[in-house]
Amino acid sequence: MRDAEMGKARKTGPPMNADQRGLKTNTGRNACATKTNTGRNACATKANTGRNACATVCLALVWLAPAWGQVAKPVVSASPAAVMPVERPRVARQTISELEKHFDSELLRVGGADPIDMLGLTRGLYLSDYGAVFTAEVSLIVTPSVSPFRLVMSDADKAKVHQRKLEHLPLLEKAMREMVLNTAMTVGAAGERVNVVNSSAQIVLAVRLLYLPWENTVGLPGQIVMKADLKDALAGKIQTEIQ
Repeated sequence: MRDAEMGKARKTGPPMNADQRGLKTNTGRNACATKTNTGRNACATKANTGRNACATVCLALVWLAPAWGQVAKPVVSASPAAVMPVERPRVARQTISELEKHFDSELLRVGGADPIDMLGLTRGLYLSDYGAVFTAEVSLIVTPSVSPFRLVMSDADKAKVHQRKLEHLPLLEKAMREMVLNTAMTVGAAGERVNVVNSSAQIVLAVRLLYLPWENTVGLPGQIVMKADLKDALAGKIQTEIQ
Protein backbone atom coordinates (compact mmCIF):
# COMPACT_ATOMS: atom_id res chain seq x y z
CA MET A 1 0.00 0.00 0.00
CA ARG A 2 2.81 2.34 0.72
CA ASP A 3 4.27 1.67 -2.70
CA ALA A 4 0.89 2.54 -4.26
CA GLU A 5 0.71 5.82 -2.38
CA MET A 6 4.24 6.72 -3.46
CA GLY A 7 3.33 5.96 -7.09
CA LYS A 8 0.25 8.17 -6.86
CA ALA A 9 2.32 10.94 -5.34
CA ARG A 10 4.79 10.72 -8.23
CA LYS A 11 1.97 10.98 -10.82
CA THR A 12 0.25 13.93 -9.20
CA GLY A 13 3.50 15.64 -8.14
CA PRO A 14 4.04 17.47 -4.96
CA PRO A 15 1.18 19.52 -3.56
CA MET A 16 1.02 23.20 -4.81
CA ASN A 17 1.00 26.07 -2.48
CA ALA A 18 -1.46 29.08 -2.78
CA ASP A 19 0.80 31.13 -5.07
CA GLN A 20 1.28 28.26 -7.47
CA ARG A 21 -2.44 27.60 -7.62
CA GLY A 22 -3.14 31.33 -8.32
CA LEU A 23 -0.52 31.44 -11.07
CA LYS A 24 -2.05 28.43 -12.78
CA THR A 25 -5.50 29.94 -12.55
CA ASN A 26 -4.33 33.27 -14.05
CA THR A 27 -2.50 31.43 -16.80
CA GLY A 28 -5.70 29.62 -17.74
CA ARG A 29 -7.71 32.83 -17.67
CA ASN A 30 -5.15 34.63 -19.84
CA ALA A 31 -5.21 31.78 -22.32
CA CYS A 32 -9.01 31.95 -22.49
CA ALA A 33 -8.93 35.75 -22.84
CA THR A 34 -6.29 35.49 -25.57
CA LYS A 35 -8.37 32.92 -27.42
CA THR A 36 -11.51 35.06 -27.05
CA ASN A 37 -9.74 38.23 -28.27
CA THR A 38 -8.27 36.32 -31.18
CA GLY A 39 -11.77 35.23 -32.19
CA ARG A 40 -13.15 38.74 -31.83
CA ASN A 41 -10.28 40.21 -33.87
CA ALA A 42 -10.87 37.63 -36.57
CA CYS A 43 -14.58 38.54 -36.69
CA ALA A 44 -13.79 42.27 -36.72
CA THR A 45 -11.23 41.77 -39.51
CA LYS A 46 -13.79 39.83 -41.54
CA ALA A 47 -16.47 42.46 -40.95
CA ASN A 48 -14.09 45.27 -41.93
CA THR A 49 -13.08 43.36 -45.04
CA GLY A 50 -16.77 43.06 -46.02
CA ARG A 51 -17.40 46.75 -45.37
CA ASN A 52 -14.40 47.76 -47.39
CA ALA A 53 -15.58 45.58 -50.26
CA CYS A 54 -19.05 47.19 -50.14
CA ALA A 55 -17.53 50.67 -50.00
CA THR A 56 -15.37 49.86 -53.01
CA VAL A 57 -18.41 48.68 -55.00
CA CYS A 58 -20.45 51.77 -54.01
CA LEU A 59 -17.61 54.08 -54.95
CA ALA A 60 -17.32 52.42 -58.32
CA LEU A 61 -21.07 52.88 -58.90
CA VAL A 62 -20.81 56.55 -57.94
CA TRP A 63 -18.00 57.04 -60.44
CA LEU A 64 -19.94 55.25 -63.16
CA ALA A 65 -23.29 57.00 -62.49
CA PRO A 66 -22.41 60.25 -64.30
CA ALA A 67 -21.35 58.27 -67.33
CA TRP A 68 -24.69 56.41 -67.41
CA GLY A 69 -26.68 59.62 -66.83
CA GLN A 70 -24.97 61.69 -69.48
CA VAL A 71 -26.97 62.55 -72.60
CA ALA A 72 -25.15 62.51 -75.86
CA LYS A 73 -24.58 66.07 -77.04
CA PRO A 74 -25.18 66.90 -80.68
CA VAL A 75 -22.06 67.35 -82.68
CA VAL A 76 -21.62 70.97 -83.69
CA SER A 77 -20.57 71.35 -87.23
CA ALA A 78 -17.48 73.43 -87.77
CA SER A 79 -18.90 74.86 -90.98
CA PRO A 80 -21.01 78.05 -90.53
CA ALA A 81 -24.78 77.62 -90.87
CA ALA A 82 -26.44 79.16 -93.87
CA VAL A 83 -28.14 82.47 -93.01
CA MET A 84 -31.13 83.57 -95.04
CA PRO A 85 -30.68 87.09 -96.32
CA VAL A 86 -33.00 89.65 -94.72
CA GLU A 87 -34.87 91.64 -97.32
CA ARG A 88 -34.84 95.35 -96.66
CA PRO A 89 -38.23 97.08 -96.80
CA ARG A 90 -38.93 98.65 -100.16
CA VAL A 91 -40.02 101.88 -98.47
CA ALA A 92 -38.12 102.97 -95.37
CA ARG A 93 -39.99 103.01 -92.07
CA GLN A 94 -38.99 106.65 -91.64
CA THR A 95 -40.89 107.51 -94.81
CA ILE A 96 -44.04 105.84 -93.46
CA SER A 97 -43.62 107.63 -90.10
CA GLU A 98 -43.43 111.01 -91.80
CA LEU A 99 -46.63 110.25 -93.72
CA GLU A 100 -48.38 109.27 -90.47
CA LYS A 101 -47.44 112.57 -88.84
CA HIS A 102 -48.50 114.54 -91.90
CA PHE A 103 -51.94 112.94 -91.95
CA ASP A 104 -52.37 113.57 -88.20
CA SER A 105 -51.67 117.25 -88.72
CA GLU A 106 -54.12 117.40 -91.66
CA LEU A 107 -56.87 115.74 -89.63
CA LEU A 108 -56.42 118.19 -86.79
CA ARG A 109 -57.10 121.05 -89.22
CA VAL A 110 -60.43 119.64 -90.36
CA GLY A 111 -63.28 121.81 -89.03
CA GLY A 112 -61.15 124.77 -88.02
CA ALA A 113 -62.61 126.18 -84.81
CA ASP A 114 -64.84 123.11 -84.52
CA PRO A 115 -62.20 120.39 -85.06
CA ILE A 116 -62.71 116.67 -85.42
CA ASP A 117 -61.73 114.47 -82.48
CA MET A 118 -58.79 112.15 -83.19
CA LEU A 119 -59.23 108.94 -81.21
CA GLY A 120 -55.77 107.62 -81.97
CA LEU A 121 -52.73 108.35 -84.08
CA THR A 122 -52.58 107.31 -87.71
CA ARG A 123 -50.90 103.95 -88.25
CA GLY A 124 -49.26 102.96 -91.53
CA LEU A 125 -47.16 100.20 -93.01
CA TYR A 126 -45.79 99.16 -96.35
CA LEU A 127 -46.60 95.62 -97.57
CA SER A 128 -44.24 94.10 -100.07
CA ASP A 129 -45.88 93.26 -103.40
CA TYR A 130 -48.96 95.28 -102.38
CA GLY A 131 -48.32 98.87 -101.28
CA ALA A 132 -48.89 101.33 -98.44
CA VAL A 133 -51.81 101.03 -95.99
CA PHE A 134 -52.86 103.67 -93.42
CA THR A 135 -55.62 103.54 -90.79
CA ALA A 136 -57.09 106.05 -88.31
CA GLU A 137 -60.05 106.42 -85.92
CA VAL A 138 -61.87 109.71 -85.45
CA SER A 139 -65.08 111.35 -84.33
CA LEU A 140 -66.29 114.04 -86.74
CA ILE A 141 -66.50 116.52 -83.83
CA VAL A 142 -65.59 116.58 -80.17
CA THR A 143 -68.89 115.00 -79.15
CA PRO A 144 -70.46 116.28 -75.92
CA SER A 145 -71.19 113.55 -73.41
CA VAL A 146 -73.44 113.03 -70.41
CA SER A 147 -71.98 114.50 -67.20
CA PRO A 148 -73.12 115.54 -63.70
CA PHE A 149 -73.95 118.93 -65.23
CA ARG A 150 -75.81 117.35 -68.18
CA LEU A 151 -77.49 114.16 -67.13
CA VAL A 152 -79.55 113.77 -70.31
CA MET A 153 -78.92 114.89 -73.89
CA SER A 154 -81.95 116.81 -75.14
CA ASP A 155 -83.36 116.23 -78.62
CA ALA A 156 -82.15 119.70 -79.63
CA ASP A 157 -78.60 118.88 -78.53
CA LYS A 158 -78.69 115.60 -80.41
CA ALA A 159 -79.87 117.38 -83.57
CA LYS A 160 -77.05 119.92 -83.31
CA VAL A 161 -74.43 117.19 -82.92
CA HIS A 162 -75.82 115.34 -85.94
CA GLN A 163 -75.82 118.47 -88.09
CA ARG A 164 -72.25 119.40 -87.17
CA LYS A 165 -71.03 115.94 -88.10
CA LEU A 166 -72.80 116.04 -91.45
CA GLU A 167 -71.03 119.32 -92.21
CA HIS A 168 -67.63 117.88 -91.30
CA LEU A 169 -68.02 114.74 -93.41
CA PRO A 170 -67.02 116.30 -96.78
CA LEU A 171 -64.09 118.05 -95.06
CA LEU A 172 -62.80 114.69 -93.88
CA GLU A 173 -63.18 113.16 -97.34
CA LYS A 174 -61.23 116.04 -98.87
CA ALA A 175 -58.39 115.59 -96.34
CA MET A 176 -58.30 111.87 -97.11
CA ARG A 177 -57.99 112.44 -100.87
CA GLU A 178 -55.13 114.83 -100.30
CA MET A 179 -53.49 112.25 -98.09
CA VAL A 180 -53.73 109.54 -100.75
CA LEU A 181 -52.21 111.90 -103.32
CA ASN A 182 -49.42 112.94 -100.97
CA THR A 183 -48.70 109.30 -100.14
CA ALA A 184 -48.52 108.37 -103.80
CA MET A 185 -46.02 111.14 -104.50
CA THR A 186 -43.89 110.30 -101.45
CA VAL A 187 -43.90 106.52 -101.94
CA GLY A 188 -43.39 106.91 -105.70
CA ALA A 189 -40.41 109.19 -105.19
CA ALA A 190 -38.93 106.86 -102.56
CA GLY A 191 -39.46 103.87 -104.85
CA GLU A 192 -37.85 105.55 -107.82
CA ARG A 193 -34.70 106.24 -105.80
CA VAL A 194 -34.17 102.53 -105.19
CA ASN A 195 -36.08 101.27 -108.23
CA VAL A 196 -38.35 98.93 -106.25
CA VAL A 197 -41.87 100.42 -106.36
CA ASN A 198 -43.79 99.95 -109.58
CA SER A 199 -46.86 101.81 -110.81
CA SER A 200 -49.22 99.04 -109.66
CA ALA A 201 -48.36 99.50 -105.96
CA GLN A 202 -51.55 100.24 -104.00
CA ILE A 203 -52.23 103.21 -101.72
CA VAL A 204 -54.99 102.53 -99.17
CA LEU A 205 -56.34 104.87 -96.50
CA ALA A 206 -59.09 103.70 -94.10
CA VAL A 207 -60.73 105.89 -91.44
CA ARG A 208 -63.18 104.53 -88.88
CA LEU A 209 -65.82 106.88 -87.52
CA LEU A 210 -66.97 106.29 -83.95
CA TYR A 211 -70.23 107.42 -82.32
CA LEU A 212 -71.79 107.46 -78.87
CA PRO A 213 -74.82 105.21 -78.23
CA TRP A 214 -77.33 108.06 -78.08
CA GLU A 215 -76.28 109.65 -81.38
CA ASN A 216 -78.36 109.84 -84.54
CA THR A 217 -76.15 108.29 -87.25
CA VAL A 218 -78.50 108.69 -90.23
CA GLY A 219 -76.39 109.69 -93.24
CA LEU A 220 -73.16 109.18 -91.35
CA PRO A 221 -70.78 106.35 -92.35
CA GLY A 222 -69.00 103.97 -90.01
CA GLN A 223 -65.93 103.74 -92.24
CA ILE A 224 -64.43 105.49 -95.25
CA VAL A 225 -61.85 103.74 -97.44
CA MET A 226 -59.97 105.47 -100.25
CA LYS A 227 -57.58 103.56 -102.49
CA ALA A 228 -55.82 103.66 -105.82
CA ASP A 229 -52.72 102.26 -107.43
CA LEU A 230 -49.72 104.53 -107.65
CA LYS A 231 -50.42 105.59 -111.25
CA ASP A 232 -54.11 106.37 -110.71
CA ALA A 233 -53.47 108.13 -107.41
CA LEU A 234 -51.03 110.51 -109.08
CA ALA A 235 -53.68 111.15 -111.74
CA GLY A 236 -56.34 111.89 -109.09
CA LYS A 237 -58.36 108.72 -109.87
CA ILE A 238 -59.10 107.64 -106.33
CA GLN A 239 -61.80 105.11 -105.44
CA THR A 240 -63.97 105.86 -102.40
CA GLU A 241 -65.87 103.26 -100.40
CA ILE A 242 -68.28 104.50 -97.73
CA GLN A 243 -69.58 101.85 -95.37
